[in-house]
Amino acid sequence: MGSRNTVIYDRDYTHIKGKAVRHTTAARDWVCGACGSRLVTHFYPDAPHWRTVCHQDEGHDPDEFVHQSTWAYVEGQRLLEAEQAKEVFAHLPLELQTAISTA
Repeated sequence: MGSRNTVIYDRDYTHIKGKAVRHTTAARDWVCGACGSRLVTHFYPDAPHWRTVCHQDEGHDPDEFVHQSTWAYVEGQRLLEAEQAKEVFAHLPLELQTAISTA
């Protein structure tokens, strides 16, 4: 009998941040960390046939997927960084602000 920590990787699982997660669980409980979209599971003709991907952009990396419970934190950090960037921009010399705005 195998170790209790052994996970069988088959058509039922996807890999998110190095962890095996059932496709159904990923689609229900996880979101794309890049854009916040829900995840969907599709069948593809090339292996691995079943893949859970971002609903908006299938090219988003599964390592960027986050659990729904942490999405509020991730989004809060983005908003905080945006506010900090605005504050830094506001304190730049006017010539530099103009150059950045027109670039």
